[in-house]
Amino acid sequence: MNSPIGNQLLAKVESCEVQNFDSVKQFVLDHIIELERKYSKKWKEEYLVEWIYNPRRTIKDEKEIAVYNGASLHLAIRYFKNLVEPLKDYQDLNSCKEHISSYIYDMAGFVEFFERKTDNSYIFFTGNKFYYTESHSIRRASENLFWQSPIDTIQYQKIAFILSVMTLRQCIEIRFKRICGIERVYPKSGGYISSAFFPEFIKNNLKYFEFPPNFSFPHILKVYNWTHEIVHNGFQPLIWQVKFALDFTRPLFSGGSREPHRSVYGAVTVKNRTEMQNKLTESIVKYFDNKSRDSTVTAEDIELHWLTKPEAIDEEALIEENHNSRLNNES
Repeated sequence: MNSPIGNQLLAKVESCEVQNFDSVKQFVLDHIIELERKYSKKWKEEYLVEWIYNPRRTIKDEKEIAVYNGASLHLAIRYFKNLVEPLKDYQDLNSCKEHISSYIYDMAGFVEFFERKTDNSYIFFTGNKFYYTESHSIRRASENLFWQSPIDTIQYQKIAFILSVMTLRQCIEIRFKRICGIERVYPKSGGYISSAFFPEFIKNNLKYFEFPPNFSFPHILKVYNWTHEIVHNGFQPLIWQVKFALDFTRPLFSGGSREPHRSVYGAVTVKNRTEMQNKLTESIVKYFDNKSRDSTVTAEDIELHWLTKPEAIDEEALIEENHNSRLNNES
């Protein structure tokens, strides 16, 4: 029995060598063209924008899901083909293996959506892509950009300093949110929560958070607020400003331990998580209620996506775990 076509495509690309480049390229292109024949149609560019960049939470029914998936697959096929067609040799293909892999992974669910309308057992690809990005991974990207631009020229290194600050801001922002145990906040009426909300919540509720020794949360906020000027105005930072910002914020991303566990998120301990998250929910509702001009906002009007556990040591969970362990030992 043949493996799913997506797995065949990936295997061909990963095993490609200089001598069989032409046959591998043609194999991949043939399947892209077949997908294009089956699923691509004429879309107005503006219409694609309306669907592709419309948050998925606003899609209401099966018909709209089909439109969203069709628009997504159309663009996936277009740009996958645009990537593969110009490849001239093995070196070209080797340099974009990760891009080809991402197209295959990302397309899988969309191809299967349409194929399963006629064959419910159809599988395009067996494998999973980890879409969740941890804050300390983005932090490492910020450090790397400080030291080396992806393009090795003086001009691009200057831009890389700005990008280092941008990624530093993003990882701090995400860290603030995930310390609280939140992944996403979706008001059902639309709109977004301010990036300043979570650091302000933490600042006003420090009793729930234990930070590393000699750690100054107010000064982390000063660094975070400084990144705003760089990110939103495109200013070129002084090189030592970037290095000091990276060094000063590092403890927020350090690992740590509370017996019996060590965690990459161990720099912060959350106390009374349930109480903290109840208060956080109330604060989020109040935030959107204050913004609303038409009606009162309640908890039912906001979709909160909680993490399984916060990016921190969860003291409440540790206490429960130790309690259960004692009970097991006693029995």
